[in-house]
Amino acid sequence: MNNALYYSLQVLLVIAAGALLPIVFRLALPSARLWYWQGLLGVCLLLPAVQPRHVSRIDFTIEDGPLQPGVPVKTSPAKPLPAAEILLTIYAAGVTLRAAWLLLGFWRLRSFRRNARDLYPVSPSLFAAQKALGVFPDIQFSDEVNSPVTFGFTQPVILLPPGFLDLDPGAQEAIAVHELIHVQRRDWIYSISEEIVRAVFWFHPAIWWLLGQIQLTREQVVDRATVEFTLSREQYLEALLAVAKTKVRPDLALAPLFLKKRHLAQRVAAVMNEVYMSKRRIVSSLATVFTLALLTARVAVWVFPLESSAQDVQWNQGTGVTVDTQGHKLLHGSRTEYPRAAREKKIEGTVVLQLSLDPKGEVADARVLSGPDELRSAALSSALQWHFQNESGQAGNIQASINFKDTGSPLNSNRSYPRVPGSVPAGVLKRIVLDVPDTMVEDLRRLLPVHEGETLTSESLERTLAAIRSVDEHLSLNLQTGHNDNSTVAVISLATPGQPMRTLAEPQADFDPPSGNTKRVRIGGNIQAAKLIKKTTPAYPPLAKQARIQGTVRYNVLIGTDGFIQKMQLVSGHPLLVEAATTAVQQWQYQPTLLNGEPAEVVTVIDVNFTLSQ
Repeated sequence: MNNALYYSLQVLLVIAAGALLPIVFRLALPSARLWYWQGLLGVCLLLPAVQPRHVSRIDFTIEDGPLQPGVPVKTSPAKPLPAAEILLTIYAAGVTLRAAWLLLGFWRLRSFRRNARDLYPVSPSLFAAQKALGVFPDIQFSDEVNSPVTFGFTQPVILLPPGFLDLDPGAQEAIAVHELIHVQRRDWIYSISEEIVRAVFWFHPAIWWLLGQIQLTREQVVDRATVEFTLSREQYLEALLAVAKTKVRPDLALAPLFLKKRHLAQRVAAVMNEVYMSKRRIVSSLATVFTLALLTARVAVWVFPLESSAQDVQWNQGTGVTVDTQGHKLLHGSRTEYPRAAREKKIEGTVVLQLSLDPKGEVADARVLSGPDELRSAALSSALQWHFQNESGQAGNIQASINFKDTGSPLNSNRSYPRVPGSVPAGVLKRIVLDVPDTMVEDLRRLLPVHEGETLTSESLERTLAAIRSVDEHLSLNLQTGHNDNSTVAVISLATPGQPMRTLAEPQADFDPPSGNTKRVRIGGNIQAAKLIKKTTPAYPPLAKQARIQGTVRYNVLIGTDGFIQKMQLVSGHPLLVEAATTAVQQWQYQPTLLNGEPAEVVTVIDVNFTLSQ
């Protein structure tokens, strides 16, 4: 719906500006104006295909107000607004009615032609005109029309009203030549195309106005050609006025009338005022107005950019696993593994997931909606590590699916990934490489505590890790030492689907396997922190205060299905701070993590920060 609105506004802006250009640059020659109007219509129709699109953001609704730290928030899937559905229904109904009107027009034209009678004999002047123009359509009388009508492509026909014979011979010849020129130009094909465009854009007044200008200008072009052919301007004006005196019925779909009374004044004025433009002036004027029209289109695209459904992610895992995010932009995440047991049993299928995203776009919870039981656990474990683009900054629910298909590739249970060396390279930091999306670069440059040219220490690396985790839990740090000098290159990048997320020399959690049918997943610390519902703040140890000791105590923890911490493993931290942090963390409680509606154990990381006031 947003794209439909923005595209409509783009078209409105282009046509509004384009309507002024022929006036400003005095593009008065009807044939040149016709080319311009048709080109302007082409620009409007091609806008969606030629413009770049912004990645669509993920919009959500929040039921319980804004997020508060440590307070769980229930979210609901973003549903299409009823107004959008109503507007779509109205649009479809309008297109259907216009299409029905076109079909009715075809039927009526066929009926008119079937009931018409041939004009016989053809006057010598009319036969001479046919021969000179090289077209020989069927010319017939019809009691069902009261204005000349021309239609048909392979077998064109001109229907004349009964009153045609009451006109003087000069007016008869002028009207007949006018219709013959339409046949020669094959204008009926253009009329069909324009009516189809009108049916699609039935709601857009600017398109209707532009189509009206095209039809008017086409008639002016044919008027000019008729006057040049008959060499009698007065007779042709008399023919226009004679037809204008009759009571013209409403337009027939796909059959332009000889005269629309609302165009009479403009057509008479164009016939009376002869306009001449040199070929050079025509080319230069058209080039100028088209260039300005294209610039206007570029401005319209910039002001009202279309959004694209973010590309569906299709990760080729080498084992037949593909991911479909249903239009939501997936920045990165862990690789989905095809369970060995399921592959051996030739179990295939699609696991459909409902994912709860936090304001950063990270998956905070996941639930299986459908899919084979043997594949659900692998899909859930992978989805909990995904990170989506969420420009709205609000939490909410989306759906995604993971398709498992056995491609016959050999099983490999001994897969190994490159690991970051456990020792800290000594030496000067020669260069910092930020292999991250542009949206993260500014935050990283602002928060990084190390700079090029500084000597690396264990403390500075610990602070660097904390800084990059504050930007995104999925960032990793890799240090590369030069062979010829004592220098180091720090590479900060996102974990890729082909590699697990990792950080420098970070010990992995070592807990016993879950018992029974209990499920267990690993979740990033920042994601799990959003589920904290009971937090005890640790008391700052007096000795640490006196010694002015600050820092972070890190744990690998196992959270039970009830949300309470079952086991803790100390990763790092100052000895004077560990005891206080441990006592506090043991009392924390989290909202249970649900996998397919059942509570699951969670392995995660907890950081307890101790900071002295200045």
